Amino acid sequence: ERYGVIPDLATYGKAMAGGWPVAALAGPAELMERFGTGEVNHSGTFNASVMASAAIVATLRVLRDEPPYERITTLGTMLKEGLSDLAHRHSVELNVQGLPMGFHVGIGSGPVTNLEELERLDSDAYQGLATSLISNGVWVAGRGIWYMSAAHDESDIEATLERADRALGEFAS
Repeated sequence: ERYGVIPDLATYGKAMAGGWPVAALAGPAELMERFGTGEVNHSGTFNASVMASAAIVATLRVLRDEPPYERITTLGTMLKEGLSDLAHRHSVELNVQGLPMGFHVGIGSGPVTNLEELERLDSDAYQGLATSLISNGVWVAGRGIWYMSAAHDESDIEATLERADRALGEFAS
């Protein structure tokens, strides 16, 4: 929806069930009806799981009644901009790019738009920064992906930026 793309088939994962392990396939009736007729086999260990179905219903209800997307976007933007500002202050060439709810952080110049540019980032240096972040109380994935969640709030962002400030200071020295 964000980019105006309507897929022929779409797959959805555990996010639609608040983290519960589920998956869904969606598409136009002429493709989906093949499952109902038996033309296409659709078998699986957890098909029609009552617990997974309940998790989906509960998650979709929360998303409908208390949509988190605007807040996640605001907080993710705050975190991205804060990290960039801190990196600039500590003279660390930090590349922060992507959507506010899930973005990539690397050491090196950007933007990164393809594999060759991604490989130019200094992954060893990022590992050093990640170690410093972790020792300062910010758990980050070693591959540079940072995620926002509906569970985060402004105080989490402030605490993360305070800790990232210390970590970037250690990293830069």
